[in-house]
Amino acid sequence: MKKVITVSVVLFGVAAMSSGAHAAEQQATAERPNVVFILSDDQGWGDYGFMGHPHLETPNLDRLASAG
Repeated sequence: MKKVITVSVVLFGVAAMSSGAHAAEQQATAERPNVVFILSDDQGWGDYGFMGHPHLETPNLDRLASAG
C-alpha cells in the first residue's frame, strides 16, 4: 500500500512539473518576436529577381520580398 501511494505521489509531482514547464515555455514563446534571418553567401546586391536581375530567377525570395 505504501508503494502505491509513493508511486502515485511521484507520478503526480512529475505531471505537475511538466505541465508547469510547458506553460512557462508557451508564455516565453508568445513574448518572443517572430524573426526570420536568411543568409545568402556570395551574391551581389542585385543578384536576385526582386532586385531586377535580368537572368537569375528567385521566385520564393521574390514572393517573400513582395509580401514583406
